[in-house]
Amino acid sequence: MPQQKNITKEIKVITEQRIVKGQKKHGFPMRRWKISLMGVGANGEEEPLPYVDRVEYLLHQTFEPPLRKVSEYPFTLQEKGWGEFDMKVMLYFADKSTTPYVVDHDLNFQLERYETFKPDMKPSFLKLLNQPAETISNKESNASKNGSGMDTKTNKRRREDVQKSRAKRIKSDRSSDDD
Repeated sequence: MPQQKNITKEIKVITEQRIVKGQKKHGFPMRRWKISLMGVGANGEEEPLPYVDRVEYLLHQTFEPPLRKVSEYPFTLQEKGWGEFDMKVMLYFADKSTTPYVVDHDLNFQLERYETFKPDMKPSFLKLLNQPAETISNKESNASKNGSGMDTKTNKRRREDVQKSRAKRIKSDRSSDDD
């Protein structure tokens, strides 16, 4: 009987921020901030995320637009603002059968740079993490060759509706928290 693997990979969220001199809003200094994502291997070494297709950041409702999509590793988002807030970071996978993984992230200005680790992952995501990158690439390549990787308009529309609904629900939750 094969031995059970221990899952030791994590997602690292790196946040960096600095004050923009001479700029204030509502009495607070403006800041430039950026967030990036990396994988962390069993020995703590940083590694790429070949199984992640894109990352979507759901920012505070005062940002226009609040939903930002980034498709290139290390999935860096850069912005400018004055306030701290909680955001949702949604990872979408190269293997389309894997449900997106949602991470809650606290954007704060206590340190110029801080890292948070997200180890509490769904079983389907953990299975994906343990596959070699070539396996994922080959699966995507084979799916597109035989046509099964093609998305129908209906499925695409359903996914978009779910994403919009999710964004509205999160936005609504934020509004009720502010009251």
